[in-house]
Amino acid sequence: MPPTSESLGRIFDQSLIEFFIISAKTFRFLYANQGGLKNLGFTIEELQGMSLMDISCEMEPNTLQQLLAPLHSHEKESVHF
Repeated sequence: MPPTSESLGRIFDQSLIEFFIISAKTFRFLYANQGGLKNLGFTIEELQGMSLMDISCEMEPNTLQQLLAPLHSHEKESVHF
């Protein structure tokens, strides 16, 4: 029997691997799984009020725009970094 979307969602949310979903336009956090929230020390509500630059001093807006350019040009559907 194949896994359901509900069981896959639980696996994704409870994974020790950190997952974050951010807006390609605003760089704001849309979602983080429990591993990501635990590592950063924020609640999902706190994180959703922040952008990637709020937690990463190393990430300049121009660098982030270059990384996300394939999303804007529709060359890729997702970018992993």
